[in-house]
Amino acid sequence: MRHRHGYKKVGKNSPHRKAMFRNMATSLIDLGRIHTTTAKAKAIRPVVEKLVTTAVRGNKSAAGEGGKEKLIFAKRKVDSYLKSKDVTRKLFSDIAERFRERPGGYLRIIKTGFRKGDKAEMALVEFVDHDFLSTAATTEQPENTKKSEEK
Repeated sequence: MRHRHGYKKVGKNSPHRKAMFRNMATSLIDLGRIHTTTAKAKAIRPVVEKLVTTAVRGNKSAAGEGGKEKLIFAKRKVDSYLKSKDVTRKLFSDIAERFRERPGGYLRIIKTGFRKGDKAEMALVEFVDHDFLSTAATTEQPENTKKSEEK
């Protein structure tokens, strides 16, 4: 039984799981959305949300007294986890600013069906302010029908 067990193992040993989560978090922050299995999506959500919360609190404290030191500490803490300094910069400048007033719940998981090879349940993980409805509508509509509607 899994009572009071703090994390999901997702079939990996500790170093492999840590490296996989670091890579997935880096890709998610960089690209805005990733396509993965539902189990990995559920496991990566708390990791990325803690990183975003750290960035939001670091940016908020930068305005207060002693804020520059707190911002530097937050950046170093996040940078020690992520793989790229550019992604850390994007997290603090873009994503933390977008979610400044939001108290939490920065990600959404959308189930997308099953993988063809092994029937693993797949999911799309993205930030909640990512406008997936408009992008889904534009990708589903064929190009030739757009031209006929304009005429």
